[in-house]
Amino acid sequence: MTFATEAFVTLLLTLLAICCEGLKYVDLSYVVSEESSHWPSVTPFSRQVVARGYTREGYWNEHYSFCMHEQTSTHLDAPCHLAEGKWSLHEIPLNHLMGPGVVIDMRDKVAGDANAELSTDDFMTWLEEHGPLPDGVIIFIRTGWSSKYENIEEYFGTEATNTSYFNFPGLSVGAAQLIVSHEAATGRRVFAVGTDAPSIDHGPSEDFKAQQTLFEANIYGIESVANLDKLPTKGFGIIAMPVKIRGGCGAPVRLLASLPEANGISSSTAATFGSQILLALTLVILNGS
Repeated sequence: MTFATEAFVTLLLTLLAICCEGLKYVDLSYVVSEESSHWPSVTPFSRQVVARGYTREGYWNEHYSFCMHEQTSTHLDAPCHLAEGKWSLHEIPLNHLMGPGVVIDMRDKVAGDANAELSTDDFMTWLEEHGPLPDGVIIFIRTGWSSKYENIEEYFGTEATNTSYFNFPGLSVGAAQLIVSHEAATGRRVFAVGTDAPSIDHGPSEDFKAQQTLFEANIYGIESVANLDKLPTKGFGIIAMPVKIRGGCGAPVRLLASLPEANGISSSTAATFGSQILLALTLVILNGS
């Protein structure tokens, strides 16, 4: 790097640090382990000890091999999961993995119907009450289903592996269509839809049509999200970092929310500005290397 490039990188890093000041963070991911939630019909997480102990040279050496399905614990579903030719994990643009977040709370509806769906009316009512969605938004649907996460039978609503017996809430096809059309109507993009339930579609769905609708528009999904109860309705930033698997249709994701401390910078502003700084840093380093 030239001296000018190094100076510019230092400036960008300083600005990034300023963005992070005054923020607190919430971990929205569950731990990946042998107890992790997973689709009942697929291979659960398991691991095998490769080495664990002191070597002949006297230092500690510990590492494992593991096996699991893509959709284990808190995970990101790439659009290619249910839409042929759409983005796989490694193709999702970096700037689509971070941005402002909002929470749509449908717990009252779920209390009366375990298989309730977030409808177009519910979505429009939320917009009327809370204002327009920010550009590049990541929408979270809070169903309250996270309270059942540690019991896989309660979480999926059945002991059976047959999906026709599943019982949990989700997003309606109509609301998914409304989300997809949001950019054309407003100019503001929706990057992802997440839920604290096992799937974006509700339990009885046999064709996962809501996800198909989102994924055809390269809007990815995040399922089994933790700690939505610790987030406000809006005014926070999101960073979603899945394992970068080439051609992958899904992977566990480390999902972080950033919230402003008292008198701190707006987290949605920090997320947007921070993502721009990170992209600028990447370009500078690549061009300078």
